[in-house]
Formats: sequence, structure tokens, C-alpha cells
Amino acid sequence: MPLSVPSALRSGRVHSAAALAALAAAGVLLALPGTDAATSRPVTGDEATRLALSRLTTYEAGPAIVDITVPTGDAVTRIHGLVDFRIRRAVGTYTTDGVGAPGMLAWDQGGVGVAPARRPATPTAAGLARAAEETTPPDWSPRAYTTDLLDTALRLTMAVAADRPDNAQLLAQSGARWLRDEDLEGHRYGVFSGPVPRTASTGDSHLTYWVDADGDLRRLQLRAPGTDRPITVELTARHVDARVPQAPWGTGTP
Repeated sequence: MPLSVPSALRSGRVHSAAALAALAAAGVLLALPGTDAATSRPVTGDEATRLALSRLTTYEAGPAIVDITVPTGDAVTRIHGLVDFRIRRAVGTYTTDGVGAPGMLAWDQGGVGVAPARRPATPTAAGLARAAEETTPPDWSPRAYTTDLLDTALRLTMAVAADRPDNAQLLAQSGARWLRDEDLEGHRYGVFSGPVPRTASTGDSHLTYWVDADGDLRRLQLRAPGTDRPITVELTARHVDARVPQAPWGTGTP
């Protein structure tokens, strides 16, 4: 008998919001108002190259630990995950402030599986993989992606990596901008707004990237409609010693 799963996560209706523009528009390049043109400037050639490298360095960073925060109404859903960008699979745990018990997630390019946590997962890469492997197939509730914010965050995590760099010249021509320098945990990052898609009506970008001098992506924020709080994806550890299991809900994608 499968354990119960919160109906909101089972259906994907964690947050009611208008559908976002297709993630495939240009990898993860979406449009959103919010860039302050008065305090930003167009990227230089070197900065465009750094930003262009970020998807390749992310692809090469796996298996990696990601920490994702998603605004869900008045609360926040937090995901602590293990992702392999080369095979585009991930597993993790989730909690929602004040709503239900912690649970398990597994996701890939095709959809997401949700399961209750039988016991607390050790918050290490190996612990996350082991918890997903130990959750039996009948406990998983697989489904296709919806347009809600939780699923947008999971799809965004799958889209931040590519097996080749972006075109730096095209990034610069498409409206990528330098915002500022910032320290995160003692490491220096350039903060950039992403290119502006041709479909954007405001001339601004939804996406903000934190990228270091080597082109390593540390943080990505997506400002989504319907909330004043961003979705945040943090790449908190790279090249961890763990293997992401096969889709634990069964073979193939949901």
C-alpha cells in the first residue's frame, strides 16, 4: 500500500501561476521585467565569454549537489538534490514550510516522481542516492511536468547545462548585461542578467546568473510571474562522489 503523498505535489499544483514562456526558447532564456538599467551595462567580450562557458562548466560539474527554493504561496518549498547533468537525472528531498511531511523527488527531462520519505535522508550525495534507491516503485507517483513553479524550477535545473558553450557573441548581441560583483562564501562572482528573448515585451530578462572568473555557475535566479520572490537554484557542490540512480519510479520517463 503506497504511503500518502501531498495532493499538491502529486498533481504539480504547488502554486497557481500563469504559464511561463517555453524553457526551450533559448535553453533557459526567458523574459521578465526587473533588470535595473540604471545600474547595469552591456557585457564586455570577456564577460560574454564567461557567461557563455557557464552551461558547459555546469554540464561537466556533475554529479553535483543543488539546493532549490521555490515560492509556494505564503511558504517556500526547499529541494536538496543530487543531479547528473550528463544523463539529465536528479533525485532529492523536499520540504514545504508548515505544509505536510518531507518527501522524495526524482526528475528528468520527461517528468517528475514524488514519494513520501520513509525515513529522513542523510543530506549527503550518497545519502540522497541511497534514499531514492530504497524507496520502492509503488511509493512513487510519477507524472508529466505542469506549468507550475515547482515544475518550472525542476525543469530549469535540467536546462542549465549543455555539452558545449553558448555563442558568446550572440549572448552579447541579445541583451546580456553585467549587474555587479558579489561575494558568496568568500568567492567572487560576476552577476549577470541573461539575454532578452525576441518575444520579450519589456526589454528585460527573467534570469540572473552568478558566474565566477572560470565560468563556473554558482547561482541562478528566475523571477516568475505571480510572486515577488524568485526561484533560486544553487549549485553548492561539484563532482561529488555519488551516482544518480535510474528513474526510481520504473524504467523510462513518466
